[in-house]
Amino acid sequence: EFKKFGNLKGLTVLIPRAKEARELIPEELEKLGARVETVAIYENHMPEPHPLALQVVRNRKIDAVTLCSPSAASNYAKLLAEEKIPLDLAPCVVIGPSTEKKARELGLPVAAMGAEYTVKGVVEALEKHFEGKNA
Repeated sequence: EFKKFGNLKGLTVLIPRAKEARELIPEELEKLGARVETVAIYENHMPEPHPLALQVVRNRKIDAVTLCSPSAASNYAKLLAEEKIPLDLAPCVVIGPSTEKKARELGLPVAAMGAEYTVKGVVEALEKHFEGKNA
């Protein structure tokens, strides 16, 4: 999308982001001539699982899992490991390529990815995955 603006020489771009964010956007902006400053404004931490979520996982009552970030994939895999539940508990539908890559690296079963890397795309991929199935 940034390529639509053409040469960005002389522009400075500030990117507030997660501490562990990928370098893709800063690198691509720099290739277009921009000076890029990144500022880590938050860190991802695994939250305490909600008691209902734990109950669902423990009872293996999951039809599918949606993962919208690599850290979500890591946290889900960690939760399964802590609960001593196999990683293939349920198919995973991921938001985009970086989340898919991380999920596969962790051994999670990726069943689908949205054509559009948005929550809407995840929902559409989930719907398509379950078309014709009694989920």
